[in-house]
Amino acid sequence: MEENRVIVREGMMRMGTSARPGLKKLMELAQVSQPVNTGHLGFRLAPRLNAGGRLETAEQCVKLLTTKDEAEATAIATHLNGLNQERQAMEKQIVEQAISAIPAQVNFRTDFAIVILGQEWNNGVIGLAAGRICEKYHFPTIVLSQHGDLAVGSCRSIPGVDIHQMLTACKALYQAEGHGQLFERFGGHSQAAGLTIRAELVPELRRLLNRVIPQGDNCDLTCYIPQKEYELEVPLEAVNMALIDELNQLQPTGYGNPNPVLMARGLHVQEARRVGVGGAHLKLTLLDGANVRGGIGFQQGDLADRGYERVDVLFSPEVNEFRGQRTVQLNVAAMKQTGGSLLWPDEKMIFSALLQELTALASNYNTLSSGDAQAKILPLRTNQLREKLRLGRGVLMIAHQSAWAKDVLSGGEADTDVGQVRDARAFNTVLFAPDAEKLRDDWRDVVLLDGETLPGLKNIIRQKCPNARLWCLSDAPDDLRKQLSAMTVSEDTLRGLYRRLLRGGTMAASALAQDCGMTEGQVLTGLTVFGQVALVSFKLDPYQLTLLPMHKVALTDSPLRKYLITHYAAETQM
Repeated sequence: MEENRVIVREGMMRMGTSARPGLKKLMELAQVSQPVNTGHLGFRLAPRLNAGGRLETAEQCVKLLTTKDEAEATAIATHLNGLNQERQAMEKQIVEQAISAIPAQVNFRTDFAIVILGQEWNNGVIGLAAGRICEKYHFPTIVLSQHGDLAVGSCRSIPGVDIHQMLTACKALYQAEGHGQLFERFGGHSQAAGLTIRAELVPELRRLLNRVIPQGDNCDLTCYIPQKEYELEVPLEAVNMALIDELNQLQPTGYGNPNPVLMARGLHVQEARRVGVGGAHLKLTLLDGANVRGGIGFQQGDLADRGYERVDVLFSPEVNEFRGQRTVQLNVAAMKQTGGSLLWPDEKMIFSALLQELTALASNYNTLSSGDAQAKILPLRTNQLREKLRLGRGVLMIAHQSAWAKDVLSGGEADTDVGQVRDARAFNTVLFAPDAEKLRDDWRDVVLLDGETLPGLKNIIRQKCPNARLWCLSDAPDDLRKQLSAMTVSEDTLRGLYRRLLRGGTMAASALAQDCGMTEGQVLTGLTVFGQVALVSFKLDPYQLTLLPMHKVALTDSPLRKYLITHYAAETQM
């Protein structure tokens, strides 16, 4: 056991019986009781002590720990507790402002580091903000605060990118290009650094980082794909007080001796909800047979919205004390859908998005079709696509049928979304039925998995993603075209659907389909057509249908009807 760990272990044992009034009062305010552990130190006591130096001066922290006067100790501890609350609010505000600046200041298609410049942020807090953003995006992060002509920055990095080495390389490259000094000063280590730079040179810093990081001798760019390591896979029933007692013998944990991380697979999610300020954290109830355990995932509240039913979880077991009761809790480090990271959307969700995509394409087809010939598209085979996916970032795959998309990926890793990509980092993503207005120019390659099946689509992708190479799978099946042909029903069939609406009764799509001998997809397509010619008021999501006064119409006045007939009706008649 290293000397520092011995000192920390002995110190934690003595803290509970310390006669120092300052320490006792700080522990009381931080709600720390015996036995003291490294979590208490790192997340409750240290932040309060550090708040003094971050926002004012560290001298008061020394006074707190050395005074023998009860009244002075109470006053200082109370003041530090208040400063910590102020620090928390300030950190939250800086993080929110920095994240809101990312779309304007960061291009995930080309940038290898998040570099954010703000105005008059507190220099003592920007390091905490950089850590939060680095953790959230799994990206090397530099948060800078401009004060006059100078900007003070704090850097945090990810395993695989030595940020101090990268800053050193930036400095050397800048000088090799014939310029002067890049930094006023900088220093740090592989995972954290600090710097001062002239504010006018921040764009140069961003440019230089994008040069040196991908060329770094020890930088494997797959390190940008978030990964977590664990020590052992265990069943949920083995996670009990006895296990926690055994693992506590490894204390104190920390840098160089990290907390053990375990894996449990195939757990059923009984409950997943957001907790904490702004729903920042994740509260879980997990089941494996008759075994039930609670879980907490700090800064992972967004996972509550994923709809996971069965999950694999990385965690550290701990004791949760609440109202005098002690229970086993999983401190969740990471969680993904069992069977892989891909969470495939259901077919109804995909069809709903497809119908909205078709409606948008049809409504703008005259404009879009004029540019289709100029939208250069390159052929690509499935095996070539899999090679492009190797780096984990930069490839957007446009799809409309999950079965074919699963075949294409064949066990590979990618995100999935419907309508729009929600993660700004441009990880490889299968996007079903895109909302064209929400496409972003974040991609190195855009691949049409279903081939050139939707006229007008490639042109709008070219407009929205001008810097991406546009590809089309040359070995794609014609399943999507068959589906679109099936949606192009005869006018007599649509008239029968309208007569059914006039009879009244239940208007659910499933009931209409059964009564008219149609599929639900054909019914929803027909209702969309009726909505475009003002026979009904129709909303797809949430489903709302109201008959409007009868009037004479031509169904081909519907842009969607015209689009489907023009491109798919002949195949329906065959």
